Amino acid sequence: MFNSNGSKLCLFAAGVVVGAGAYALIQNGTAKKAAVAVMSKGLELQEKVAEMAARAKESAEDIVAEAKAAQTPVNG
Repeated sequence: MFNSNGSKLCLFAAGVVVGAGAYALIQNGTAKKAAVAVMSKGLELQEKVAEMAARAKESAEDIVAEAKAAQTPVNG
């Protein structure tokens, strides 16, 4: 089929075409607005996930603290 240089050249050419297409879409005002809206929703989702992770961590820390407090000391 292709040798490794031919494959690399095809991949490079595909990257250039995709990059040029993406640039053209970003220059289009409607596409840019859509990209901003998608990015905004993504950032909102990221914040919500971070908040959920923080609450889960706090809950786990509370459970560990309660478990430690519930342990009876061993007199040896």
